[in-house]
Amino acid sequence: MNVSYSEKIGFVWYRVAKTGTRSIHQVLSENVEDYVYVVSAKATRRQKEVVASLVRSGAFSFSCARNPWERLVSAWYDKFKRVREGENYIRRRLRRCDKLDSNTPAQTIIDADFSFFVAKLAGSELFKRDPHFKPQSRLLPAHELTYLARFEHYERDYVEILKRLNLPYSSRLPHRNSTWARDQRFQSYFSPKERATVAKLYAADIGRFSYSFE
Repeated sequence: MNVSYSEKIGFVWYRVAKTGTRSIHQVLSENVEDYVYVVSAKATRRQKEVVASLVRSGAFSFSCARNPWERLVSAWYDKFKRVREGENYIRRRLRRCDKLDSNTPAQTIIDADFSFFVAKLAGSELFKRDPHFKPQSRLLPAHELTYLARFEHYERDYVEILKRLNLPYSSRLPHRNSTWARDQRFQSYFSPKERATVAKLYAADIGRFSYSFE
């Protein structure tokens, strides 16, 4: 249950990693007095009860979806290839390497290309547990959301969300943690084999959100 909420305003935001969450979190945390950020593994009983109550009352619920092929390239680049300083980042990257394949040295995984990563992903703990690599459908509730933004129309859709919440907005939202150079088409990372593998792994997302490879 990776969610954020406000009882006063009456909203529940189901966070999907790699869909611009850092940017919208910044706006909400700066403008919502009782803003609560819940991490699934640390969710308290009261927080779960509050979210359930808000949903039952018809509170405004929203999230954002992204093309699964593009999202995977972005997550792989950010969590395995991007160079950052700091012990926390290094430890997290090593843990992700272990979750991908505990039998392969971490440096081998870090140095490997995208095709190597995709081949290891199926059935791994990384795919099952890490919110950056989990299917989006597993991060969202079964019930219909009030508003589903699309990463492809990020600023337009999130401005619409802020309007509905009666919160201040500008024509451009802050962009935080932008990692992957989007001037390179995500399709270029995939061979036909990897394309098919990802289509199978994220079939629920492709069907639910009507995405295609092209």
